[in-house]
Amino acid sequence: MDETDIRLCQMLFANSRAPVRELACRLNISVQATHRRMQQLRQDGIINRYISSLSVEYLRTGRVYASGRTEVGDYREVKRLLKENDLVYVVLAAGEDFLNISFIPREMNDLDAIAKYLKDTVRIQSPLISIESQVCFGNTILNRKYTGPPELSTVDYRIVHALQADSRKAVEDVAKELNLSARTVKRHLDRMIDDGAIEFGLDWNPGYSTGITSLIMVKAEPGADLVRMRSRLNESLDGSLIFITSFVNSLDVLGCYSWTPTVMRQREIEDEIGHMEGVDHTMSTLLRDGWVQETWRDRLPREKVGQKK
Repeated sequence: MDETDIRLCQMLFANSRAPVRELACRLNISVQATHRRMQQLRQDGIINRYISSLSVEYLRTGRVYASGRTEVGDYREVKRLLKENDLVYVVLAAGEDFLNISFIPREMNDLDAIAKYLKDTVRIQSPLISIESQVCFGNTILNRKYTGPPELSTVDYRIVHALQADSRKAVEDVAKELNLSARTVKRHLDRMIDDGAIEFGLDWNPGYSTGITSLIMVKAEPGADLVRMRSRLNESLDGSLIFITSFVNSLDVLGCYSWTPTVMRQREIEDEIGHMEGVDHTMSTLLRDGWVQETWRDRLPREKVGQKK
């Protein structure tokens, strides 16, 4: 795995349905080379699935992040507990006790329940909880305002469900699976994309890659321009930073998810970020495990289709 693979994964995180030709053009390599890289990433177990989901903006909710040290003691038990909670979306683990957990609440009133779950069940006594404002993969912003109707149609939900486990599935294959015309599928899918109702992402396991994945929290100096800082991070560290997240309740913090070939390079990147204009300090956590799991959001299209048949 190299920096080109990381840029490819970054693009697929932002839009896993992007045509191979478009990805190749942005990477400045051939279509054949891009296709081979995608196949190799799948064979190595780094990419598990190309996934699609209803957007959090359509669902009128958001992403919530929590981090801290668990006192459970048994890592297998921690994983079991997390996989039983249908609000948990992504888990990143450093060692066997430090966790960074992404939740998708049904509504923002679930924050109290999330805090209680972290303390009582996962036994993180002082979790740091942050609400996502914006997540960027390079210059691509994931968060988009939803502009469509209040409720999607039965056909819309069927299409979302058909693409959940393979967002790169061809329109013709979706049409055959759903017994619809390709024109109908394309019309509904294009409208959901334009309205911001659907996200195309990636389920990956960086633990199977060579190199180091880490979380770098960047604390800005008072009054620093975080938009400009994020742009500079993307420009200077392209190929190392997979995505950058800003937060509603931590206006002076950026969360960076990074990949480097060695620990030494990871330390160099952290040092480079620390010396950027406007940065007060950084905190870094090396990751050893991580996974994406099914949430209530993934079950919703199935339930909606069942309700409306």
